[in-house]
Amino acid sequence: MKYTENINKAGQGPGLTRRAEHILAVVVREHIRSVRPVSSATVARSCELNLGAASIRAVLSELEKRGYLVKDHSSSGRVPTDKSFRLYVDTLHDLSEPNPSEVARLTLREKGPLPIKAITLRTTRALSSLTSCASLLLMPGIKNFTIKDIKLLAINDSRVLVIIVSNSGLVHTSTVSLEGTTGGLNLEHASNYLCSIGQGLTLRKLRARLKAELNSARVIAESRERHTRSVAPQALRLGSVAAHELEQKIEEDIFLEGTALIFEHPEFKEDATRIKHVFAALEEKSLIIKILDASISDIKNNGINIHMGSEGATRIFDGLSFVTAPYGSSENKTGMVGIVGPVRMDYPKIIPLVDCAARQLGRAAELQGLSI
Repeated sequence: MKYTENINKAGQGPGLTRRAEHILAVVVREHIRSVRPVSSATVARSCELNLGAASIRAVLSELEKRGYLVKDHSSSGRVPTDKSFRLYVDTLHDLSEPNPSEVARLTLREKGPLPIKAITLRTTRALSSLTSCASLLLMPGIKNFTIKDIKLLAINDSRVLVIIVSNSGLVHTSTVSLEGTTGGLNLEHASNYLCSIGQGLTLRKLRARLKAELNSARVIAESRERHTRSVAPQALRLGSVAAHELEQKIEEDIFLEGTALIFEHPEFKEDATRIKHVFAALEEKSLIIKILDASISDIKNNGINIHMGSEGATRIFDGLSFVTAPYGSSENKTGMVGIVGPVRMDYPKIIPLVDCAARQLGRAAELQGLSI
């Protein structure tokens, strides 16, 4: 598989010469490997271009002026900026295929069906261990699940319990007040009516369908028939209110695994201030969800997305990078799996591992018939 074809491109055409791009890539790769600032002498040893030391220093100086490198004042070397890492990941060509052992750790080997949360937990733990980063997983809420059944049950004369069951077996309830009393409404007919409309739809699509049905002439005509008199309008209103309440109530679930591994990286290990900053950032799950939701929208052709913290509207994730991929059934890829770690990470190794994890979770979704 050509993983590079699936990387989401954030920018093109930096206006650098081929020589400058090559030298910059050498600096980034060397910094990823060593963590240390990269000197012109190191570039000369690693560079395939036949350039003298003076020429290399001139290129490094120009890259610094253009914001790709910063000078480390405690040494003679330079450190790549996030701008450099963005160019690096956007032009990656040589990615490391996961070895058989890594694939085995991410591959599902269960003899029978497992709960989806057990599968996701095992996969994310393996991904975190293999990448030495925190793994993350976004599980969509019920609004992205396919509806299997809708039931209406009377609580008292004026209140009805609306039960919505998803294909994955999740049950969500909402209590709705009637315009009138339950005595005048055949709840069995109303349940069947709603189920005939909503079965196979997501919650979001159900709301749109209910709205359309309420405005349709068919509802008016049906309500005049004796066996459906007042059933259709009342049932549609109940279903619409319940669906709206569920969308307001249910938040998407996000799981983080292996956060402590981030602090084993040299740039965080002995810096208490940065450790505190990262902990605070990862507590902001609503902001993480926004990043992942945006990634789902941005990705084309089921690809990999790379988001660097400094690129967001808020700088809370500065110093961190997210590598994510969508997962789910073939018809509905609305989940997201990935890792978060230092911007200085081994992208050629990590990108294929994230892709492999996404494919395994997608396979689990297909096997269990989930629209996750």
